[in-house]
Amino acid sequence: MNTVSIHHIRPGKRIEIFEEGLLSNDQHGLSTLTILSDEDSKWLTERLRSQGFIASNETVHSLAKFYSYSEHFNLLIFRDQNDKALGYYSDIAMPLRKVEDGYEIIDLFLDIWLKPDGTLIELDMDEFQDAISKGLVTEDQQKKATTA
Repeated sequence: MNTVSIHHIRPGKRIEIFEEGLLSNDQHGLSTLTILSDEDSKWLTERLRSQGFIASNETVHSLAKFYSYSEHFNLLIFRDQNDKALGYYSDIAMPLRKVEDGYEIIDLFLDIWLKPDGTLIELDMDEFQDAISKGLVTEDQQKKATTA
């Protein structure tokens, strides 16, 4: 599987670069798949359990991601070893754009967790408000984030 570099920018913080397995790249965006190492699986599973996002008997094995070239969000699907979706996470972000050594996404602080039963949890409004007060997001980005 080919890999692709995703530069995840959260204004005011360092840039994180993720190497992900490329599934597809078309006019709508990129699809990637990451099979987690045992260490990453354990860390992520414990984090999601501690936040009440997944059950104590569930374990995250892989992440499928969809990055859009036109929408102001991306979608992560957390899956178990049988490819069952454990939950859906969405970063509210600027659309994906191509850069010299990969792709770039600018995180706009707001996030959403959707449980398989349809329960929707909005996250990080406090971080979004703090970013606004610090001038880390533009007025246009604020509008895009709140309407996404």
